[in-house]
Amino acid sequence: MPTFLVDECVSLQTARFIESLDLSVGSVYDLGRSGVSDSEIFKIAQDEKFVLVTYDRGFGDVRVYPPHSHNGIIILRVYDSKSLQKCHEVLEQLLKEESEFKGTLFVVDESKYRKRK
Repeated sequence: MPTFLVDECVSLQTARFIESLDLSVGSVYDLGRSGVSDSEIFKIAQDEKFVLVTYDRGFGDVRVYPPHSHNGIIILRVYDSKSLQKCHEVLEQLLKEESEFKGTLFVVDESKYRKRK
């Protein structure tokens, strides 16, 4: 399993949730890189071979971040604490079912996940 990098916009609950699944996870804060641009976050994730976990829908723009160019991006569509819990359930399903993240954009909402290669 890859190491996941949690963007600074992602709640601490999500980082802890991923960790509770016995997966390797770090955060932009851990790297001392909070406040840097999206392009810098993307570069860090690629250089270190992290799968980026974010709420930032901008990372879903395949013209800017084409799937073949990254190690995997997971966008969580969270609106409030209730949707966060439901997204975590779907995220857990994704992490159990999927084994290949490289070159794939995943979008997780309250009821399902989609993937685009």
